[in-house]
Amino acid sequence: MGYHNRNMRVNSVYDASILCENFMKQTALVLSLQATNKELIYSKATELRNRIGLWRSQNLFDKIAKAISLPLVNLVADDIMVTKEVMFYYTQLGLDEASLKRLATITKADYTELKSIVDRRLGCKDFNEKYIAKVVRAIPTPSADVISKIIQSITATNSVCQRTCHKLFHMLDEMESIALEIAQFAAESAANSEESDDI
Repeated sequence: MGYHNRNMRVNSVYDASILCENFMKQTALVLSLQATNKELIYSKATELRNRIGLWRSQNLFDKIAKAISLPLVNLVADDIMVTKEVMFYYTQLGLDEASLKRLATITKADYTELKSIVDRRLGCKDFNEKYIAKVVRAIPTPSADVISKIIQSITATNSVCQRTCHKLFHMLDEMESIALEIAQFAAESAANSEESDDI
């Protein structure tokens, strides 16, 4: 009986390891694809949200906060981490110059039109880490009720973790919305191009 239970535990650990490995492979695959249509954008955004969830489940934000004892330095470190991650969302969701040019070529959309959508939605023409930091600092702190809804499954309730997760989710939602608008415009451009070719 003891051997049977021990074998079950070993199998459970082995199965969990396989599931984790498969999950990581799926994430890597999805993030390696270009965000050229709505389905891929939804998939990428889901994986990016899972990424935030993985970080918070590991209490990564709290560990960093505890490692840095000075409150002011904590805030700076938090802003740097969020800024780097938002820049990652920006490229993953196809809002950077190279991705927009690639999409314009594929769909025969006007690159300047695609770029203007991104600039209009982001409120700037030069989206860089300095601008992101400024935007992130301007994100209002949510009420306790909103925080509980956003981070309902969070294990650590440290204010650093709450603030960081809120900023990341806020920026990811905005980036996804812009990417979907870009995809819609590109799809319409592709359709119009096909109709012109048929005439």
